[in-house]
Amino acid sequence: MADLERTLEVFAKLSLQNFTNDWVKSIWDNDFTEIDPLDLAVEGELEDNGYHTVTFRILQTVFDDWKSNKEGKDGEGFWSVLVENDISHKSLIALFAYLMEIGNKKTSGSTKKEAGILSASCYIKMLSIPGSIAFKVFHPVLYEKAVDIIKTINTLGAGSKRKRSVSPAPSQKGKRGRGNKTRNQDPTLNLQDFGSDDDESIEELAPQEISGFRKLLESLLKDLISLLETTSLRQSESSAYHTVQILATLTRQDTDTYDGKFDQGTIQRLSLPGLAYRGLSLLCKPLHGHVGSLVNATCKYLLPNLLMLIGDNKVAATSVPKHIQVTRDHAMYFISSLLKSEERSVNTVKTLLQHMCTKVPDKAEYRGKVAQSVVTILQELPNTAYGHMVEWFYKLSKHSKINNRAFAMEVVLSLLSTPERQPDENMTPETAVFIKHTSLLGILLARCSDAAPTVRTRAISSFSTCFLSKDRVIKETLQDIVTPRSRLREHAPPHLIPTPAMDIRTQSTTDDMPDDDGVTSMFRRRAKDPKVNVRKAALHALENIIRFQCPDYSRQDSMAI
Repeated sequence: MADLERTLEVFAKLSLQNFTNDWVKSIWDNDFTEIDPLDLAVEGELEDNGYHTVTFRILQTVFDDWKSNKEGKDGEGFWSVLVENDISHKSLIALFAYLMEIGNKKTSGSTKKEAGILSASCYIKMLSIPGSIAFKVFHPVLYEKAVDIIKTINTLGAGSKRKRSVSPAPSQKGKRGRGNKTRNQDPTLNLQDFGSDDDESIEELAPQEISGFRKLLESLLKDLISLLETTSLRQSESSAYHTVQILATLTRQDTDTYDGKFDQGTIQRLSLPGLAYRGLSLLCKPLHGHVGSLVNATCKYLLPNLLMLIGDNKVAATSVPKHIQVTRDHAMYFISSLLKSEERSVNTVKTLLQHMCTKVPDKAEYRGKVAQSVVTILQELPNTAYGHMVEWFYKLSKHSKINNRAFAMEVVLSLLSTPERQPDENMTPETAVFIKHTSLLGILLARCSDAAPTVRTRAISSFSTCFLSKDRVIKETLQDIVTPRSRLREHAPPHLIPTPAMDIRTQSTTDDMPDDDGVTSMFRRRAKDPKVNVRKAALHALENIIRFQCPDYSRQDSMAI
């Protein structure tokens, strides 16, 4: 049972009657977009009471009590207690809004910042109390302001500063006007680094203060996760999307303290990125609205994680940092878990994979690691969706952009290292063809004569690697591909994968190498390619073919041939 006396006692300490009806009404009428200043006397009393930081901590426990117990000892509800005791919930929410506004300013002191975070926490907890919808406690603007406070944890400690009042010397007063004028004329200076009041200077936050704020912000995030578990955001679609955006930014923090398992244990044991992923998983459930739209928003904001972009979507100058790779692994695990728990996410994840393939940075390390991510996520797709994606890779391998064709080779080669799927009864014959390794080999083989030397080289090297595979299906398919056809057998069945048209040939090498000899003749032509790397790849492929056909041949025998 909730403690009625304690509830009334904590509300009495807040002195809500000091806030005029006009002030409260103005805040509500402006939809919390404009917060009017308080009278000096009321503001002074707030300051004397430490902006009620101690009282708000007690209020948090009171709200938790009402949320879990739902009623007092006589069966009364929280909202009926407020009405019967003439306690204005609108005045309380207006106070929350005011303290969030002043506490979120860069120049606010520690007490104001603490009060702002605690106000946001109390508001989030208040939304969780049964009956809050009837009293219209939820407001999209105020909710989003409360959620925005959480994202300050991203920059906490990174140059965090607060203002300290100082008494300038008389000589400083005389120079202040000229100093400000010069400051505004210098475009290289950030005006936000300077306060709006002339009698204040900047002071670094102490480590203890940073640690205290961090704990408060993590507690606020946990309150938000608890809210998402029980209370729907369906009434405000924009608020749900905004929450997704904020939580996605938190997934890039403290990666070294998170093992990727957001769906195990209580929220009290989860680290910052674990809490963020737990929140994202909750938002992707039917409780909060249209699942497809929310999953789409989640994938959109996690795309930079999967592409291993740094900061403002920048590419690493040298190698990809370890913590960025860990961030990618966490996002990959989340998407895979999402596919297992929510069938309606399949189409959105397919779109996500396509964006990953077309937006991957043009660097070898990025292509290799992103290709691994694509293949890992592909393994969670059902057969039909998997077949559609392989068909899309076939189209990507013919794209006009060289980078897209090259990346398709990376993905196809990685897919060949996975077990071959078997068609199910729900698949159409057209789609069933694409889940076989035969189709993947055909994509590689078709690009061995690509117009771009880099793609030719990559395709030949990838196809050559397949001859070293231990997979029985791949070995049988390759055996059929490299076996020459006789010209006299006109009615013999065609090759499983025909030799691609030779778009790039030199006049001196085309007449004596007919296509009837199959793949081997194509690699012999590529061994006389104008580009050095293509010739090297083709010679290596020929060596692997010889070793594949005749395992007892030595390297010296191969070179002699």
